[in-house]
Amino acid sequence: MYMRIQYEYNNFNFRAKTLGKLQMQKQHIASVTERFKEIAGKLPVKEVCRELQITERTYSRMINSCEIVTERKKSKLRAQAITHEIFQWLVDNDFSKKEICEILGINNALFYKKLKELKVEYHYQHHHRERQIPKEVLEKVQTITRNLKEAANNLGMAVSTYQAKVKNAGVKTVFRDVIDKLNSIDPEEFQEAVNKMPVKEVCKKFDITKANYTALIRRYNTKTPLRASIKRIAGITKEDLLKDRAAGKQIKTICAERGIGLSTYRRIINRES
Repeated sequence: MYMRIQYEYNNFNFRAKTLGKLQMQKQHIASVTERFKEIAGKLPVKEVCRELQITERTYSRMINSCEIVTERKKSKLRAQAITHEIFQWLVDNDFSKKEICEILGINNALFYKKLKELKVEYHYQHHHRERQIPKEVLEKVQTITRNLKEAANNLGMAVSTYQAKVKNAGVKTVFRDVIDKLNSIDPEEFQEAVNKMPVKEVCKKFDITKANYTALIRRYNTKTPLRASIKRIAGITKEDLLKDRAAGKQIKTICAERGIGLSTYRRIINRES
């Protein structure tokens, strides 16, 4: 009998505490409802929950009770409105995945979900890496665009994908011509020209741009006066110059002996030890 009374007492206390907590939660939710209507859907869910001191589950319930239409809800409604006929028509008319997502107002994940859900005949033949682009189309794009990026944008794909397409199709691009030209330049011949000629004359001799010249310098690790100068200057320390000054040498004399300019001298001296 005592155990029964004790159980009933404990059970009553538990229910009383639970009801008390629920009552407090209801009061708290009622006090933050107006603020919730102002910020829900405008701020991230976690930020709203943190500010109003509510759980994400409570957030979802309040969204429904307050009839607030969030971007997520809008996205769901848009997804529900997509029919098999609309999706299939977009795919059949060679719209890219990115274009379809923009037209339907959905993201990549929802694109693939609806693809499976609506049983759209896609087979990834419209995916850029699988899509077959006729050689004449690639050649035409090459003639009406100025650079790789513009050509890739014209076809609605990444530059790397466009490069792979033209390479596989055997289409000559300005970029490919430059690569072939640079590959044909002999390293020893290039080094000899660099040793004897200024940059402009080297570029003129090989019919390349200054950017191509720099690319070849890095590729062949070509020795240039500038590189040699940079390496030599890098070996001069602040302590070396201070020792020269302590020995009574003038700055002009130090620069002449070290083969550096006055600006380089000052830059080294101003280095942090």
